Amino acid sequence: MVERQAKLLMKKGGGKTLGKKGARGRSGKVGKKIFVSSKPGEPPRVRTGNLRASIKSAWDKQGTRSVAGPTLSAPYGKWLEFGTRRMAPRPYMQPALLFVVPRLPALFRNMPLARTPAGRTLNAGPPRPLPGATRNAR
Repeated sequence: MVERQAKLLMKKGGGKTLGKKGARGRSGKVGKKIFVSSKPGEPPRVRTGNLRASIKSAWDKQGTRSVAGPTLSAPYGKWLEFGTRRMAPRPYMQPALLFVVPRLPALFRNMPLARTPAGRTLNAGPPRPLPGATRNAR
């Protein structure tokens, strides 16, 4: 979900026409189109599509945590997200996460948990004591 939302936040940057004095920020030609960069605080605009294509999500080996973000094929993703000394941040992962987090309870509420190992564990009720285990009575 975060991966998809981060990709949706990035807008195409090509095809903009510039006035006589040009545009604020960096601009330049990409092929026959003129590229205008994103403003500080906006998600980065798509120039080549490399950053957007590099955003992936994966689960850890236990299947308990998910991570999402750009892969090593776009190492400049962290500079865009957090900024540098010379460039203001153009966040794209944090806004995607903030969009998705409030929707997670509804996602899990509608998920058929009985089909998953975690769901079977949850539906089994409270854990049963081990045979031979005694409680400490005080």
